[in-house]
Amino acid sequence: MDGTLPTLILLAWPVVVLVLFLSIPASRAVLVALFAAWLFLPVANIKLPGIPDYNKMSATMLGIVIGTAFADPGRLASLRPRWYDVPLLMLIVSPFFSSVENGFGYYEGLSWSFRYAVTWGLPYLVGRCYFSTAAEMTTFVKAMVIAALIYTPLVLFEARFSPQLHRWVYGYFPGSFYDAKRMGGFRPFVFMEHGMMLGMFMCSAALAAVWLLRAKLLPVVMGIPAGAVAALMVLTGLLCRSAGALMLCMYGWALLVMTAIIPLRLWLATAIALPVGYILVRTLGGWRGQELIDLSAKLFGEERADSLWTRLNSESQLWQLAQPRLLFGAGRFEFVGMQLEGSNKGILADGLWIIFLGRNGVFGLVAMFTLLLLPPLLLVLRVPADRWKTSEYAAPAVAAAMCTVYAYDCVLNAMINPIFIVALGGLAAVGLSRVSRPAGAAMPTPVSA
Repeated sequence: MDGTLPTLILLAWPVVVLVLFLSIPASRAVLVALFAAWLFLPVANIKLPGIPDYNKMSATMLGIVIGTAFADPGRLASLRPRWYDVPLLMLIVSPFFSSVENGFGYYEGLSWSFRYAVTWGLPYLVGRCYFSTAAEMTTFVKAMVIAALIYTPLVLFEARFSPQLHRWVYGYFPGSFYDAKRMGGFRPFVFMEHGMMLGMFMCSAALAAVWLLRAKLLPVVMGIPAGAVAALMVLTGLLCRSAGALMLCMYGWALLVMTAIIPLRLWLATAIALPVGYILVRTLGGWRGQELIDLSAKLFGEERADSLWTRLNSESQLWQLAQPRLLFGAGRFEFVGMQLEGSNKGILADGLWIIFLGRNGVFGLVAMFTLLLLPPLLLVLRVPADRWKTSEYAAPAVAAAMCTVYAYDCVLNAMINPIFIVALGGLAAVGLSRVSRPAGAAMPTPVSA
């Protein structure tokens, strides 16, 4: 990290968040703090011995915890652990088991468990505290769309003139400029660590905007009609030039539309299970993915196909290396820097799933994907599909689709996004809340919690 400005901003941010809590309602302060930090604070890490790096999300979560304790203590006091929180607990303790099993000691295990608690646990608990009803989830999804709309001019600027804003404001570029050149133009980064992360956020916001428009929930923002807001979100998502994020969110749209037309919850539940299916066929099934490489060459050219070849062969080789310590992993990700067999290319660990498998074994991998997929699945099983386009459940439904798509992204990439983790915490509670009876209709048979 270069310069003192990012450091000063990050150190001051918890105080700013506390002031927000003391100035406006707590639920609104959470939304402002969360999206303002994720969209505008610098991509920077302050190294601290023995505890997680201090960055914009840890600063925000620290501020939210302090603000809630001061301004809304009843919210924390009312929070009770539930059975669906078990995957989060498993995820947090997984690095401790990995460290002890591999002889790295209790201190390192506790340090990594604390890191996971900050990275995964605090955003999830924020969702559990503040967005655990259908109405609160509707507010969250609307806020996401509004935040993306505010971000749109910056995204469009960088799509035209290249990623420059982070360097202009904070004095440095957070990634490789080579990654910004895509599809005959520039992939925006704005104030995120990578263009793919920005693309996932903006395309998800576009998906949410279109679905809320269908349910007549999309608000008029700054005088812009709801239809224009949705169209602008879609256009901006396209200009992010992130083909993976775009295809995933188009798939999320197809899930919602098809399930609304053909109310088969099993169909969507199967779609939620697809990431698990991919991991199983890539590991136990021994599938090398050559068909995907050939298809990529036909659709996108040899350069993208070669990139996919490197990714898939890296996964296959990492799977072979991970097998001797399969249950709890290696504790440390020791495979970086090794070369692919039969190639002068280094192993590229792109997918979060293979990183978790190598570092925390099957125990950590199962915990992570259960955390990612259980909350959407609970909503699918609890809320009938014909309610998904109603004003009450349209936002939770599109949040479930976004979180499912994010789980797919974790198969492809290793970009932890706290926005989706907050949504997961809220969805877990929404999925088991009482479903209101529509006028003149019989109450569906509830699913046992």
